[in-house]
Amino acid sequence: MKLTRLIDWGAFFFVILVWGGTYASTRVLVQDFTSLEIQYVRFTLAWLVLCILGGKLGIRRGLGDEVLASGMGLTGVAAYQFLENGAIFYTNASTVAIFVTVGPVITAVMAHFLTGDRTLSRRFLAGAVLAAAGVGLVTFNGIVHLSLNWEGCCMALAAMICWGFYSVLLDVANRRGIPPLVAVRRAFLWALIWMLPLALFGLTDRGQTALDGIFRLSLRTPADWARFGSWRVWGHFLFLGLFASAAAFAAWSRACRALGMVRASVGLYLIPVVGVLVAAFFLHEPLTLLGCVGAGCVLGGVVFATAPRRAETRTPRGETQNPTGI
Repeated sequence: MKLTRLIDWGAFFFVILVWGGTYASTRVLVQDFTSLEIQYVRFTLAWLVLCILGGKLGIRRGLGDEVLASGMGLTGVAAYQFLENGAIFYTNASTVAIFVTVGPVITAVMAHFLTGDRTLSRRFLAGAVLAAAGVGLVTFNGIVHLSLNWEGCCMALAAMICWGFYSVLLDVANRRGIPPLVAVRRAFLWALIWMLPLALFGLTDRGQTALDGIFRLSLRTPADWARFGSWRVWGHFLFLGLFASAAAFAAWSRACRALGMVRASVGLYLIPVVGVLVAAFFLHEPLTLLGCVGAGCVLGGVVFATAPRRAETRTPRGETQNPTGI
């Protein structure tokens, strides 16, 4: 029991550390690749790795599981990535980061009404607000630069709603006993299928210039293909595909199953903290006192929001009822 609990916590913190490190890799790759190119290579690699690890590629138990995987691929990968990148195009990363802070709250509200989850409470909301404020301080890191644009703000909010639906669908997959590798592998395949129209559009002349080329696929000349000839580039692609996608999404599925979907989602507030620390050490970006204060607010908010109440953690005999809750 203790070993299983340790593995569950290990999966949770593995996801936080890895997803926090994607910022640095993406910053390097966007110098030569568009967002669509990065996402397609990333999730293609992830799907191939999970195919090798997961064995059979067919439907596990029936059409219902396949529809579930299709929804996960659409909401958690294809639509989420499209909307988030579009939001960044219309606004900026700092503005989008502020909208990201409402993600766990949206997930909690959806889970409350769609799955009957009881995590939503005043304590949870108070901790989420504190953590969200900390994310704002960490994101700005002493430099306040908001770019409020109607289209960008709507796309950012829609991205968070998509992630909320993905979280609910993931919870359904966990309740149905679908193994994380199977669920994530099928979700990635469907994500690639959902993104295929964008990829085909990106190959056209119109797609080369639409939205300043954010969906461009440049595969026409030898110079375009030469971008893939660097070991440094493939190192970042492998990190995003193998660790940040294949391993992290599967680990996230396990963490949500063991710790609870809503409580685990609050831990996502820690990702910007890790991202800023990684950027400070590896990209030599400045780390200010305000950013450090924000990190403290995030940690305090996460602990306060996710700490189980006494009524949830103790039975009349004093036994732990929810030992793996954050």
